[in-house]
Amino acid sequence: LMHLGRNADSRTCFERSLEIRRKAIGVEHPDTAKVFRKLATSRRRLGDLADAAAGYETATSIFVKAYGYHHPDTIKVLCDHAEVKLALDDAKRAEDLLNAAHEPCRSLFGEDLTLGLVRECAAIRAQILSHNGDYDDARTRLQAIVQAEEQLNMPPKYKAAFLINDARALRASGGSQDDVAKLARQAHDILAAIFRPPD
Repeated sequence: LMHLGRNADSRTCFERSLEIRRKAIGVEHPDTAKVFRKLATSRRRLGDLADAAAGYETATSIFVKAYGYHHPDTIKVLCDHAEVKLALDDAKRAEDLLNAAHEPCRSLFGEDLTLGLVRECAAIRAQILSHNGDYDDARTRLQAIVQAEEQLNMPPKYKAAFLINDARALRASGGSQDDVAKLARQAHDILAAIFRPPD
């Protein structure tokens, strides 16, 4: 509940900030797009996925117009949008968004999983594979990402995705419901511990 309250507070702050930016610098300014992205992230964490997707869509449009695709802000919002579309069960749109982010990310940063955006693109690719039932490939990719998180002493965000993939694979193979639920709980506990309002 504490995290929920903090995200609700951050949503209110970002809504105010968005109104100020709109009046001061206009809707098409990249700084306004940054607030759209942060507001969308707050809405997403509160469970309002449709509004989050709309906010990411707006931010993407502004960033692409201002910076093109080969810019960290554009890549980040494409990844955020892809994750929300996947959560909304639109794997095709999620893959399209990720594909738009992947080549620019690779071009700018290579394949080094110690870099945040590289790790994020790779993790979303793995989550799409998992969503589509390719659990073995997803597991291999997520294992490398989890190792990079551990190497960097980062919060284990993608360990949760790894556990969710294992839960899906276990359920698909007819594994025990208790074991599936245990993996899902472990993933939930990880995300609950590291969730915070967007910066």
